[in-house]
Amino acid sequence: MTYLTFFIDRYKSNTCHRLRLYGPLDSIPRWVEEETSLDLVVRPGEKPKTITFPAGTQVSPCFGIMQSFPCYWGKDSLEWRPERWLETEKLPNLTESFMPWISGNRVCPGKTI
Repeated sequence: MTYLTFFIDRYKSNTCHRLRLYGPLDSIPRWVEEETSLDLVVRPGEKPKTITFPAGTQVSPCFGIMQSFPCYWGKDSLEWRPERWLETEKLPNLTESFMPWISGNRVCPGKTI
């Protein structure tokens, strides 16, 4: 590993960790286009519960909670520990637990940097 690779890895891990704990947005309202059912974890350790959203429902996910939920990030989810991003085999499913750039047709252009 070169110094440059080491520096880039540390920079990315600190940036991702900062965005996870202190993201730029609290939530973004979205509207359900057709009736949709999701299996959601309400409390860590419990089985997911199926929740149905009728068409036209406004949903505003709280990114701060999603990105610090102990179910995904462990008991130390609120601790500053950027090295967790270097342990790629231990990272949770990032499409469910890390959304600082959002997704879909309004994704942040900075996501690819």
